[in-house]
Amino acid sequence: MDWMISLRKHIDGASTAAAPAVQDRPTPERPPAGTEAYGEVLTAVSESANKAVPGVGGDLVRSFKELREQLERDVAPAIPSSVRERVRNELNTWADRTVQFHADNEREIREILDGVARAAEGIGKRDEKYGRQVGDLTSKLRSIADMKDLAPIRRSILDTTTALKSCMDKLAEENKSVVIQLSAQVEHFRSKLAEVEQAAALDPLTKLANRRSFEENLERRINAGSVFSLIMMDLNDFKGVNDSFGHVAGDSLLTQFSDELRRQFRSTDLVGRWGGDEFVVIVDGGIVEAESRASRVRQWALGEYTLDAGARQVKVQVAAGMGVVEWNGREDGKELLDRADQKLYSGKARSKADARELVSA
Repeated sequence: MDWMISLRKHIDGASTAAAPAVQDRPTPERPPAGTEAYGEVLTAVSESANKAVPGVGGDLVRSFKELREQLERDVAPAIPSSVRERVRNELNTWADRTVQFHADNEREIREILDGVARAAEGIGKRDEKYGRQVGDLTSKLRSIADMKDLAPIRRSILDTTTALKSCMDKLAEENKSVVIQLSAQVEHFRSKLAEVEQAAALDPLTKLANRRSFEENLERRINAGSVFSLIMMDLNDFKGVNDSFGHVAGDSLLTQFSDELRRQFRSTDLVGRWGGDEFVVIVDGGIVEAESRASRVRQWALGEYTLDAGARQVKVQVAAGMGVVEWNGREDGKELLDRADQKLYSGKARSKADARELVSA
C-alpha cells in the first residue's frame, strides 16, 4: 500500500502549496490557471484510482467530478480550504475501502487454497504411494497463499491444480472413492475462484460491468474486427438528486436505472457503468441497431422513478444525454470513446440552447 500513501502525500502537498501571486483577478469566464490545473489533477487522480480498483473507485470519481464543477463555477484566486479538506477526506475514505477490499479478497483466496491443501493432505496420508507427490503440491498451494499479486497467484493455481489433477487421475485407477472426495473439493475451489473473478468484473452498486471489464471487452471487440456500435449516456442533474434528497436516494436511482437499462439490450450487448452517473453500452451491430436500442432506452428506461430517501420516498423525473456512434474499423478504444463523448456533450449543449430559445419565445 506504499503507493496509496504516496498518493495521499502528493495530493496533500498540492492542496497546501501557496497560490502564486497575481496582479489581476481572472475574468469570470475562466477559472484561474491554478484552480483549473487542480481540477484536472482531481479528475486524473479519481480516474486512475477507479481504474486501479474498480470495485471501490466509483464514489471517488463522482465526488471529485462534483468538486471540479464547483471550482469551475465558483471562480476564486485560490483553492478554498473546504475543498482541500474534502479532497483529503475523500482520499482517506477511498484508501481505507481499498485496503479492506484487498484484504477481503486475499482472505477468501487463502481460505480456498487452505481447504484444498487440507483435502489433498488427507488423501496423501491414506495412500503412501502418492503421499510425497501430493505433499509437494499441497506445500506449493500454501506458498501461493502468501503471494501478494493476483496475476502470479492465478498462474500458480492453474499450474498446481493441473499437476494435482494428473496425480488424482493415477489415484483414480487405484482408489476411486478417494478421488471422488478430492474432485468435489477441487470443483468447489474452481467455483469459488470463478465467483471471485466474476465479482471483480462488476460494479458493486449497479451489478453492471465495471470500467476495467468494459475496456477489456471493448478491446476484444476491436481485435475481432466485427461491426459494433457504442452508446454513451450521462444522467441529467444527478447531482441535484443527491443534493436534494441525499446519497441514499442517488444510489437508489442508479440501481433502479441500471436494472431498466440492462433490460433494453440483448445478451450479445454489454452494458457497463463508466463512473458516477455515466453509462456505456457496446451494441452488437451497426448504427441503425444502436439508434433503435437508444430509442428503447428513452422510451422505457427514462422517465419517473420512485426513490428511497431514508424514511421517505420521493419521485423524480430522469432524463439523459446520449452519444451513439459506430466503430469505423480503424479507431482504437480511446478514440471511439472520445468520439461518443463529444457527440453526447454536443447533444446536451443543443438541448440546453433549444430550452433557452423556448423560454425566451
